[in-house]
Amino acid sequence: APLFAVKNLPFADIPAQCPVFCYDAGTSRKHRFKEEIVMRHVYIRGILALIWLAAAVVSGVSANLEWAGLYVLMGAAFGYSAYATWKKREK
Repeated sequence: APLFAVKNLPFADIPAQCPVFCYDAGTSRKHRFKEEIVMRHVYIRGILALIWLAAAVVSGVSANLEWAGLYVLMGAAFGYSAYATWKKREK
């Protein structure tokens, strides 16, 4: 049985093959896939938070306090986003 069919073309009803990234599995695999994506986002946001905070330290050492404040705010925003997503996933 075809996974997809082209229904919008009046002259053809062509079954299409599933593309490479098509996800046609059971709910448990879809749920696991979604959890992996969520955790990947948490890791990326956490890493970005650390990068912003490192930039704040470097900027503070070089006496650019305005930029250091901005970098601390950005690091805190990314850190909070990662933490909130991680806690929401644990429930």
